[in-house]
Amino acid sequence: MKNILLLILLAVNGLSFAAGSGTGDQKVLQVEISSKDNLKITIEGESHASTCTTAGKERVLVVPKEDNNFDHFLTIALTAHSNGKSVYFWIDNNVCVTEYSNSYPRPMTIVIRSE
Repeated sequence: MKNILLLILLAVNGLSFAAGSGTGDQKVLQVEISSKDNLKITIEGESHASTCTTAGKERVLVVPKEDNNFDHFLTIALTAHSNGKSVYFWIDNNVCVTEYSNSYPRPMTIVIRSE
């Protein structure tokens, strides 16, 4: 019975991780508060697997204003941009933010990298 429960647990955990993707180390090119008060972070390259992104918007990640970590994302993105540091984002590929008629990936984690 223990083995069956362990297999189920591993399968469920594997599914939860499969739904996300990382951006790799990226430079922050732009940090913006949009007219809807969302945080828009433009990174140098598209290297995530989110499929909800509107064509031409692949390098823009959006943190909604109601996100509990909004201030943390803003602070880390501004710090990285100001100091020329790379950041790494983890994106939940199933969670998107729609602003006007465009859809953007929503980052779940941000990490500033030392170089």
